[in-house]
Amino acid sequence: MIRLTFVLIVTLVLVAPLAGCDQVEFPERPYPRVETLAVANMSETAVTFRGNLVWRGSEPITDHGFVWGTAADLSFSLSEKAQLGPRTTDGQFEANINLELAEGQTYYIRAFAITSDYIVYGKYLSFTSEGSD
Repeated sequence: MIRLTFVLIVTLVLVAPLAGCDQVEFPERPYPRVETLAVANMSETAVTFRGNLVWRGSEPITDHGFVWGTAADLSFSLSEKAQLGPRTTDGQFEANINLELAEGQTYYIRAFAITSDYIVYGKYLSFTSEGSD
């Protein structure tokens, strides 16, 4: 009798998770998801920053763009930035930056998106400048 009870308990423990719900619903996240893409068109006079808005979230995006600097601790309030304004669609975006960039200097960049409640950043990327005029 004890052996039969043990076998039934073990069987239930192993089979019960398989009999669960097939569909799990997660709540829609209210904040956007943004990616930082590799820089492009780096020259002596400019660099093109690129980003991708993967998901807009459920709140309107009031601003998006890029922050950059020579240290990896980038933030919207303390870093150089290119603000591109509101955005209503998912997809890639870019900004041509025509600023003095020191030759051989490593810079860090992050794409961002802002809603009324959130500032969301993409991952840090770094690049070494070829210098600018």
